Amino acid sequence: MRSKNNLLKLLLILFMILSFTSLKFSNAQERNIAQIGVVGVMPDEYIGSFTLEWANTVESDFKSELSFPMQGMKFKNSLLYVLDTSYGRVHILDKDLNHIKVIGELGYTDGKLQYPADLDVDENGNIYVADFFNNYVVKFSSEGEVLLQIGEEGSEDGKFNGPSGIAVSKDGLIYVSDQLNSRIQVFDKDGKFLKSIKSSDLPNPEGLTFDNEDNLWVVEVKNCKIFKLDKDGNILFSFGGKGGEDNQFVYPFDVEVKGDFVYVVDRGLGAPINPCIKKFDKNGNFVLKIGVRGTQVPLKPGEFLTPAGIAVDDEENIYTFDAGYFHGTGNPFGWPRTTRLTVFDKDGNFKNKIDYDPFVEGRLINPISVSVDSSGNIWVAHWANFGDYGEIVIFNSEGKFLKKITGISEDKPFAAIGGVLCSKNEVYVSSGIDEAPVAVFDLQGNFLRVLENCKNTILLPYQMAFDKQGRLWVVSSNYMIYSVSSVDGTIYKEFKINGEANAIAVDDSGDIYVATFDHYVEVYDSNGNLLRKIGKGGGRELEKFWFPTGIAVDKEGVVYVADTENGRIQMFKSDGTFLGSTPRGYYELAHMFIGADGYIYAADLFHNVVRIISPFGEKLVDYVFSITSDAIEKISKPGQEVSFNLTLNNKGAKDDIYIISVISDTYDWEVTFPEKLTVTTQGKIDFEIRILPPLTAKIGDELKIDLLITSDGDPTLTKTISLKVILATRTKILIEKTVVDLNSEFEVKIKVNDVANLYGFGFTLKYDKEYLDLIDVVEGDFLKKDGVSTLFLKNIDKENGVVIIGVSRTGKVDGVSGDGTLLITKFKALKIGKVKLDLSDVVFKDPELNQLRFSLEINEVEIYSKKIVLMLQIGNLNMYVNDNPQQIDVPPTIVEGRTLLPIRWVAEPLGAEVGWDGNEKKVTVTLKNTTIELWIGKNIAKVNGVDTPIGPDNPKVVPMIISGRTMLPVRFVAENLGCKVDWDQDTKTVTITYPKD
Repeated sequence: MRSKNNLLKLLLILFMILSFTSLKFSNAQERNIAQIGVVGVMPDEYIGSFTLEWANTVESDFKSELSFPMQGMKFKNSLLYVLDTSYGRVHILDKDLNHIKVIGELGYTDGKLQYPADLDVDENGNIYVADFFNNYVVKFSSEGEVLLQIGEEGSEDGKFNGPSGIAVSKDGLIYVSDQLNSRIQVFDKDGKFLKSIKSSDLPNPEGLTFDNEDNLWVVEVKNCKIFKLDKDGNILFSFGGKGGEDNQFVYPFDVEVKGDFVYVVDRGLGAPINPCIKKFDKNGNFVLKIGVRGTQVPLKPGEFLTPAGIAVDDEENIYTFDAGYFHGTGNPFGWPRTTRLTVFDKDGNFKNKIDYDPFVEGRLINPISVSVDSSGNIWVAHWANFGDYGEIVIFNSEGKFLKKITGISEDKPFAAIGGVLCSKNEVYVSSGIDEAPVAVFDLQGNFLRVLENCKNTILLPYQMAFDKQGRLWVVSSNYMIYSVSSVDGTIYKEFKINGEANAIAVDDSGDIYVATFDHYVEVYDSNGNLLRKIGKGGGRELEKFWFPTGIAVDKEGVVYVADTENGRIQMFKSDGTFLGSTPRGYYELAHMFIGADGYIYAADLFHNVVRIISPFGEKLVDYVFSITSDAIEKISKPGQEVSFNLTLNNKGAKDDIYIISVISDTYDWEVTFPEKLTVTTQGKIDFEIRILPPLTAKIGDELKIDLLITSDGDPTLTKTISLKVILATRTKILIEKTVVDLNSEFEVKIKVNDVANLYGFGFTLKYDKEYLDLIDVVEGDFLKKDGVSTLFLKNIDKENGVVIIGVSRTGKVDGVSGDGTLLITKFKALKIGKVKLDLSDVVFKDPELNQLRFSLEINEVEIYSKKIVLMLQIGNLNMYVNDNPQQIDVPPTIVEGRTLLPIRWVAEPLGAEVGWDGNEKKVTVTLKNTTIELWIGKNIAKVNGVDTPIGPDNPKVVPMIISGRTMLPVRFVAENLGCKVDWDQDTKTVTITYPKD
């Protein structure tokens, strides 16, 4: 069902531009859809959460409203396992939240994951995942190998409709909550179906877990109850109910049992909004509530938006993952406004967290449109948040982030972007800006113009497509289609359509295809006459759609429809004859684009990625290649050479030779490049394009280079890559490294280097108030060094550690050039360690209020003490740092006559860095010029690369894992870092002094 929020009217219409391809098919019916790539996946250590803000999956015949968000977790074998619902992965961390590895990948079949809802881990480290959308269970080895896949969509025994929970018994039986089939299914260790557990009391089972007596605990989400069952499925008792009281739940998902206690994560969506974790005894008596609702971002420690998973370790520390902002239980929507992995102790006190920034570079949120330019670069339109604010993000053909565009100017940002479309040399954006509904950019992402002649007619344009004559076709929110000039927007044709359209494509004959919210594809001729409808209306059966939001037509007239809320792609002939459908392995696709390589590029709203889909399966074709560059634009100076690093990747089945030529005017700039490259099949080659501006050039000059790459094996297969060099100063905003003594007052200067014509600036400065106490902020002398008066504004929020700064020269004067100090901040050092200031929302303006280019270099503030004294006592959770008490989570212990402790508690106050290699089970401790490497279970360490025995007189003294924590010999590590270690036998106290002299 479509979102009912106020952004619906701004939501996009999908496009399809028909691109030339050298790939030929002998029969238009031969299509074998296969996913061959994904763009936008974040690095391994980033735990993602899905988006459900444009479309969801809740319909009368698919009642999935109780299923969002689900993001299962498990603590087992001293490791924390966390599901990643955005990128289809399982993350494995240690108890301190250090990332060890990731397994799994996004997709359908072969053990790939699409909406992994819950997981369990057996004693051997095998990982079991229930996938809600893929309707199967996957068993992985501890190394990530797919061992078993169980089930498929259906209601028969052994099939699933929305598996939402999973648990493995002591004897290896696999229990799965088959939520939308209202049952729990049981399988043996080989995946053979054994039986179903059904009860009218369990209409919607979700999270499952076994206790140490092999009783099965079940979350029944519809009635908000927790059930305890014996292994045979008999209900022993239940507790809970819907409501906001201590013994009730609003929207529970998962349950964990550890020791004498039962822990339940309540997503809290509904009335009252009450996101939290609740702790009960095994009789269902309420013990403790953990966490409160957060209303402002950034969240404070212990605040939640929507906690979506829970795990408990052997010491009863509690872990949860906050999936972001979700709302509307009967018709749920949400997005990862902020995501966080949090740890609490057994009493509910906050201990630790990791935040995952949704706005980090290259992260997509709700991508709704995609197009590919002549260089193979992938342009993606997404809504960076849901305050009518959008971005265009550019990746190269291998998925590397290149650039983002936030508007046509600093003061005219994109709103809800309706679409993006690449032509040979330009890019068109349905911008959401009232005075610039269709904006045009060059291939480097620089704004060129607005299509002026249609800006007062086309209201809220969605997707666009080109016909063979080069005319631009636009569909808008007011049930209209327009044909306009791609140069100035002159309107050639306009006509009204029957349904609200959300996707458009044009075939070679000029027929126009639009996908509509009334669940059809409507086909019009260029004069606006309705020719036919494709599809059979709304529904989950084949040839029916639920809110199709993408459409594309290939060279042979095959029509591809993104059946968005049914999670599939359906294919038809142009006359409406049904050709076939994929399984429901593509939740939730929006706009699609067919590239010159013949592949379908599809924006995936749910997973925040772009999927690359082959219509001819995974088999290789003879000739196909990609070309990528490390950048699309670089800065230089007159007489200073600049290089672009390019990679040519032969993806075809045959070796090939590629001819390279420049097809643009280079004027008196010198351009050097290889004219011919030979690349073997499936091979790649790196090469450089070097550009030397003449000494006579001036700051502000620029040169655009268009390189044509032609396949010798198939001369019709070409790609053009556009690069630009701009001559400009290399302005840098700089915070130099600062080393200060604990409790001292000191200054941090924010400087600028090599700026030209700066008139004013502003930014948001954030600092960690745990380490720093802000005393004052003072304007630097740079903007007024010539005597011109300035206006200096500051807003200091010490509670949140935020300062907003604005500084401007006054009057009609030139800007200032050169180097200098912009701002002086004064702090007091509160805690030993290393910390960085953060600068964001930076505005750098010349007198005409043009934004100046700059780079940021922010170095650390290192806080130390000339003499650091640590005191730790065996069995005591309090340690002292220079007489200041500090609580630790695991006390020192004595093993084989040596004191062991999680070394972070010693290393961090000294300013040392600690690293963990999960594959080698190795700990690395570095302080200044000393590096110590230690291995779990080994008596030999390395100190600066030299083998060194940990206990020369006792080989049993080794690093070890105790209760999930990595414990190291304190004396060995401390003394090798340059500390003096004293032991008081009477009080069982260790005193560590640094430095020892």
